[in-house]
Amino acid sequence: ELTNRAEEHDKFVRQNVAIIAAYASLFGMFGLIFAFLMGASLACDGIITIAALACFTIGAAFGFLFSIPKSAQNSEAMKIGGGDAARGYADIPRDNTNLEQISDWFVKILIGAGLVQLVKVQGAFDSLATRLSKCLLMAKGGLPLSPTTLDPYCQPFCLFLILYYLTLGFLTGYLITRLWLPYLILKSGLAMKSAQRADNDLQKQVEDSASLQETIGALKSAIAGLAGGTPDEGLIRLALEGAEKCQKLFPTHRMLGILMGRLQRLKNGFNRAID
Repeated sequence: ELTNRAEEHDKFVRQNVAIIAAYASLFGMFGLIFAFLMGASLACDGIITIAALACFTIGAAFGFLFSIPKSAQNSEAMKIGGGDAARGYADIPRDNTNLEQISDWFVKILIGAGLVQLVKVQGAFDSLATRLSKCLLMAKGGLPLSPTTLDPYCQPFCLFLILYYLTLGFLTGYLITRLWLPYLILKSGLAMKSAQRADNDLQKQVEDSASLQETIGALKSAIAGLAGGTPDEGLIRLALEGAEKCQKLFPTHRMLGILMGRLQRLKNGFNRAID
């Protein structure tokens, strides 16, 4: 059941990430098609494409920083509750949360500074749109190298282009990060925990095998002492105690059963061995 749920979650994440990427590509292509109608030349189309990709990348980076999930070791439940939750993650190495802390600080600083400097942010967008519009007009040949006037339609177009691709990049980066990154972190943690559990199991098997060999050696020594007429009661007791523990771990081990039966027959008689 757990395997089926994990497979369903994996399918859900992959499908939704693919859908988000497809919609982002579709809206991005539509934006470029309408923008190319404004450009009307290969030079303008190149400038528009580079500007759109730059805005989309910046927006996606902001979306990534805004949506970084908190790790389990820093969650409030882990800090306050402890108990079973803390013990469940005790054997998993602690994650490096530097990026998470940077994201938290960056978002708080960005929102605080943006609210205080809102007028300057608006001016920065206007200035960026003005510069981009000058590049487009010069690429079309509509302005000299040092223009003093601007096309009244080009500057708003550039502003809308910048805002459109910043928003599209932000939403794409935010949604994909919210879906994909927690899934990768969880999958990595489970794989690490599974590998550590397998390593512990292997180490336990090695220790049990060593204990079995030691017990078999003790049984042989105790049998040899009884057969030679020089029994060692302490060795016999330890050999039988070790054999009982090993029999629980290796109930079908033939050599262990034979040696236990032989030692019991020699020590207490055949009837005790049958019992």
